[in-house]
Amino acid sequence: MQLFTGICSSDFINVFGIENGFEKIKQCGFDSVEIDLTFFKEKLLLDDKGLKNFFSSLKKSVTDNGLNICQTYISFDDEVDINLRKELAERTVFATSTLGARFAVIEPIILGDAENTYVQNFKQNLEFYGSLKALAQNTGVKIAIPNMAGYNQLKKAGAPNACSSAGKILQLLDVLGDEFCACLDTNRAYYVGQRPCETAKILGEKLKVLRLSDSDGL
Repeated sequence: MQLFTGICSSDFINVFGIENGFEKIKQCGFDSVEIDLTFFKEKLLLDDKGLKNFFSSLKKSVTDNGLNICQTYISFDDEVDINLRKELAERTVFATSTLGARFAVIEPIILGDAENTYVQNFKQNLEFYGSLKALAQNTGVKIAIPNMAGYNQLKKAGAPNACSSAGKILQLLDVLGDEFCACLDTNRAYYVGQRPCETAKILGEKLKVLRLSDSDGL
């Protein structure tokens, strides 16, 4: 299995621009990048031709600097409308395919105070990710589900939900099938008091994407 060591490109692009940003990443010694599509949401909503042209150009900027695109990522912090969420997720898969990346990390639906709503949250995410299955099959893009928790306002702490632990993600993956895999974000594991190394062991061969980040566990 080939292992790539990459970094999220969004901060570099914000500071240095697209061309110089990828050059700086290469100079730092990385061989790959994660393209944070949250940064390019307006481009995702272009028509098919516009989307393909933009992300083909972006791919060229990456490869011209001797880098690979290991994965894409999208978050939905500002999206409350489920139809817009689904549209952006679908366009993320198309963009990922255009970029030539194998994995698209797509954030799950998170309920605010999720402790007493696990069944509802599981059904929501099963329907959300399930709607992307045929598209994943057609494009060859594997959709990675990251570990994410809700937030309990009363306790001021992370709240378990359908994607907050390895075991719960595996339950989703068992139903969704081989077009999906797990993404482990170390920072978010600490957020709900889990050890990333133990989470990785539980996920086993379903773990295909690892996102490392510093955390104080708060």
